[in-house]
Amino acid sequence: PLPDPSEINCVTTASRIIPQPLGKSQCKKCGFTQRVRANFLGFTDYYKNDYANYYERPFTTKFHKARYKEIVNFMMENVNSKAKFKNVLDIGCGQGWAMDEFKLRFPNCNIEGVEPSDYNVKVAQEKGYKIYHGKLEEIKFKIKYDLIFSNNVVQHVTDARKFVSEFKNLLSKNGIILITCPDGSRPNIELLW
Repeated sequence: PLPDPSEINCVTTASRIIPQPLGKSQCKKCGFTQRVRANFLGFTDYYKNDYANYYERPFTTKFHKARYKEIVNFMMENVNSKAKFKNVLDIGCGQGWAMDEFKLRFPNCNIEGVEPSDYNVKVAQEKGYKIYHGKLEEIKFKIKYDLIFSNNVVQHVTDARKFVSEFKNLLSKNGIILITCPDGSRPNIELLW
């Protein structure tokens, strides 16, 4: 078990104070951290209605543009440099920050996203992206993807194993799956939530 900074409240990454303790434990072998002693917001409508506030903080445009450029750089360093992408899927795409970076690198590629937040879907669609509104398991896809990526989402889902196993049904024959998540060995905003 990890210590609870407060016995009655904790703060989400979107700066929302919720009336419950942190309630997290960390695996001593791999560092994976998970909420185990508190209500999990993934079982509520939090991501649909409230998580967009994360993207609406002061100076967020400048911050996210630089942040997602680095995230995409990191992902591409771990992919065959000769890889060609026809169809790309961003699972948990938010307002499309990573999609913007991919579009700069692969301008002729079809880039689509999945996002549960009503507000974030609207913003990403206004940028011209095809966004599937909802959670991954709720959506019926019609194509296969050469690249499926998910940045800092797996720690928010209710069943990480099921979430990741859904990816293989969407992947083209030689497709690539990239998943990033916060490093549990170092303190960061995700661990403090």
